[in-house]
Amino acid sequence: MRTLILVRHSESKIDPLLPPQDWSLTREGRQRCQLLASKLERIHPDRIVTSEEKKAIETGKSIAEILGISST
Repeated sequence: MRTLILVRHSESKIDPLLPPQDWSLTREGRQRCQLLASKLERIHPDRIVTSEEKKAIETGKSIAEILGISST
């Protein structure tokens, strides 16, 4: 059976000069991706799918890289 796990992006850096979809992750947000990846590792995901928002892509790519899986 397949399982869908929904995860919100990690902590983002609010930049009032940019629209929210263009915000990136904070340093803390990038570090939190490591913790999330360690929790997801137990589930053995085979792929990470993100929205097109920069902070979501950064979160997904970071987790996918740590787990050695595909990110789209």
